[in-house]
Amino acid sequence: MSTAGNKNKGDTFEKLVKLIIESVLESDPKFKGQKFTVEMKVRDTTSGVPNEIDVLAVSSPNTDYESKFIYECKNWKRPVGKDVVQLLAKKVDDVRATRGFLVAKSITKHAKKQINAEPRLRYIRCAEDFLSPLCSMELLHTDHEVLPPSITVKWRTFSSGDTSMRLEPKKITCLLNGKPADFLNFVNSQIDEIAERARK
Repeated sequence: MSTAGNKNKGDTFEKLVKLIIESVLESDPKFKGQKFTVEMKVRDTTSGVPNEIDVLAVSSPNTDYESKFIYECKNWKRPVGKDVVQLLAKKVDDVRATRGFLVAKSITKHAKKQINAEPRLRYIRCAEDFLSPLCSMELLHTDHEVLPPSITVKWRTFSSGDTSMRLEPKKITCLLNGKPADFLNFVNSQIDEIAERARK
């Protein structure tokens, strides 16, 4: 296939991913009333270095609760390798995104291992559906996290009155096993572990 043909195929795939994200956010009652934007081919310079993002979804834009979700779309016949996963992880850090999703037909075992090692990365498997009227791609699984986690600490004391305190994850520094750690990453990893145990 020509370079132009590959570009058209990739553009069509990105448009479909954007359409699915918008459809999920617009139709799911859990997201009713939530503001969001979904854009394609975004050039982000948050880190000072330009990053090309295939699809960028932003919930609660321009607020204290803003969350960014990056979708790296690879409509390849061959499995996607770990170099793409490493690039996606860098984009997630640079853009300060909540999650990064790799959307592809298949990935290598090294890419899967790399994704599993990164708490903010997810793999969305897709497959060609030639029976579809669209004759294009169909997502088999997706995962959305519209709002950041809400964290409240309750002090165990005998004093009367309110003993709870709401924490702002992005403003907290913490130590984990005696070493500095990203508090939000730690909380998200704990939430993921709880969700995984609940699924079993």
